[in-house]
Amino acid sequence: MLPNNPGGYINDQLLDPGQQGCVVELYRAIYDKKTGTLQNESFMTTYSYEARDAIIVRIQG
Repeated sequence: MLPNNPGGYINDQLLDPGQQGCVVELYRAIYDKKTGTLQNESFMTTYSYEARDAIIVRIQG
């Protein structure tokens, strides 16, 4: 934050709610168009997302 609060922030204002971390597995699924039955499923990749802290405005003074 800049001195004198030119952004007009309010004390305890939530700027970023943060996020829980998670691991996501991505699969490719192929279905038959006519019957809708699953024909093939294969693992593609894994994504890992780290947790982020929330950012809250604290005005000193």
